[in-house]
Amino acid sequence: MLVQKKSQKRNIILGAIFAVLIVVMIFVLNMGPSGSDDDLLNGVLNNESVVILPAVVDIDSAFFGKKDVVGLRDRSGQRYVGQFASTPTDSQITPAPEGAYILNIQVGEKLILYWDFSSRYVAVKIYRSETQEKKGELIAEVSNRNYYQDTGIENGVYYYYTLIAVGANGQESDDSVKMTGSPTDIFAPQSPVGLAVADSTDGNQVQISWVDPKDNDFAYVRIYRSQIKGSLGTLILDKAVENNTYVDKNVLEDVEYFYTITSVDTSGNESEKSLLPVGGNNNPFQPLF
Repeated sequence: MLVQKKSQKRNIILGAIFAVLIVVMIFVLNMGPSGSDDDLLNGVLNNESVVILPAVVDIDSAFFGKKDVVGLRDRSGQRYVGQFASTPTDSQITPAPEGAYILNIQVGEKLILYWDFSSRYVAVKIYRSETQEKKGELIAEVSNRNYYQDTGIENGVYYYYTLIAVGANGQESDDSVKMTGSPTDIFAPQSPVGLAVADSTDGNQVQISWVDPKDNDFAYVRIYRSQIKGSLGTLILDKAVENNTYVDKNVLEDVEYFYTITSVDTSGNESEKSLLPVGGNNNPFQPLF
């Protein structure tokens, strides 16, 4: 009877110990021990000291693997779209003329100045000088168009222009546009007309007369002489003369001569050279011009 009671008491104690071990094991498993479950269980069953270490956390998966963090990371690598640019300006400040340039149309004595229209200025003042260091004189104030033709200027001379904008309040721009240009002429003048060639009575000279062309930039005529028809020959006159008449004294009697007469403008352009007989002239000298 006594032996049976001791056996029952021992079974109760062992059952209690086993239950405690089960509870401890479940607790450890839920806490996530650093070691494996088998090692922990073996340590408990072998009555060894068990040290529970904090679980190692994977930062990359625990934090950066979250959906909202991943979305933020992905968006940070994208370019910004739908942006708008804006440049603040002071409406009281008049800007300098924009897009200004000079056009030389090569007709002589003329340059054309262009600039862009703008709502920030209502007029453009134009100054001209023959030296780069000076602003020069005011030659125009243009308010109803975006160009200005400067005429009557000398070919081959460099002119310096300063453009200043004028605002609606009358305030001029602090900045200005500076440009330079030189007019040129590439167009030849008209040929002389009314040609006449007359032989002297002694046969030692020839008189040539003509009418000047009406070109504004006409300067003088050139006269060439040749003994071969269709050949330009020798230049015998290259300057202005009075009365539109030239007497060629360097001729021989009974020799046929051919003359070419052209006009020259102030830019050095020369008119065309073509053969035109002079009607009613009975002497052997046939002019070319």
